[in-house]
Amino acid sequence: IAMNAAAGGRPALVFQFEMDAEEMGAREIAARTGLSVQSITDPQGDVFDRATIMQATRDLAAIPVEVISTGAGWTAS
Repeated sequence: IAMNAAAGGRPALVFQFEMDAEEMGAREIAARTGLSVQSITDPQGDVFDRATIMQATRDLAAIPVEVISTGAGWTAS
């Protein structure tokens, strides 16, 4: 929801306590490209997929969203 709001020009803030920033980014790129998360994080991936991933990364960089992530290690006190 926050990414869609931010893509529409509304700044958004996301608190993420389950995933680290890299995993969250890979999932967002996967959602935008139709590629699997595994193909995005595979360093030996298809060169044509790399171009698609890079374009999605540039598009995401322009979206006004801030992510606060503590990763999978967060525990409630």
